[in-house]
Amino acid sequence: MLFRQETDWHQRDGRLPLWSQPHLTDEEAAHRECWAFTSSTPLRSALLMRSMPLWYRFDLVPAWVRGHPSRPDRLTRVSHSDTDHSRVVDLLTRSEARIPEARYHQKTTNSGILEVGTGSAQLIST
Repeated sequence: MLFRQETDWHQRDGRLPLWSQPHLTDEEAAHRECWAFTSSTPLRSALLMRSMPLWYRFDLVPAWVRGHPSRPDRLTRVSHSDTDHSRVVDLLTRSEARIPEARYHQKTTNSGILEVGTGSAQLIST
């Protein structure tokens, strides 16, 4: 019942929910590379699962920037609060909600590399 309440807006105007379609929509297909599995997919998934405390508890606005061979992916976060970078790192690596097997390598007081498996992302606080 809760799921239906939270997703009813997908069915306004007689539309079918996206997740019930057997194929990608034209809009989804236009961004097919975003759906492809990469070494950082497990990390992105883990970060998405922790988005509620990142956004609502720490009042952060995250932005994922895809990397390229000479630069890892980046997760830049803009803080609208006085949340210290180390508190975000603690949530992701040491708390009860930590990402299993996540490793963090600090570069500066406001940046470092977060790794899960072979995937990595530069975590930057601004």
